[in-house]
Amino acid sequence: MFSCGSDPEGILIEHRNVTQLVVCEASLARYIPPAASIAHMSNIEFDVATTEIFSALLTGRTLVRIDSLVILDPRKLAEKFMQERVRSAVFSASLLKSAS
Repeated sequence: MFSCGSDPEGILIEHRNVTQLVVCEASLARYIPPAASIAHMSNIEFDVATTEIFSALLTGRTLVRIDSLVILDPRKLAEKFMQERVRSAVFSASLLKSAS
């Protein structure tokens, strides 16, 4: 996995780190309606993907994979969010920069 810092580098993620992340995410999940979906927009190799994937699947929410071409089109992205009932998404700085 790669970190999403200014100089991405390979990092090791241990199971206990993922467990701690899930505990933290589960405490935040109470602010997201149970029927809501969570967007998965980041590259699977980056650490943000861990948050997107595990926060959805381990709290009983639906994970919605968003295509890269949809991400770059604000109208299509808004339509997809409405269609899939997405209520949580992570917009990294690099994602926002590529969409501008």
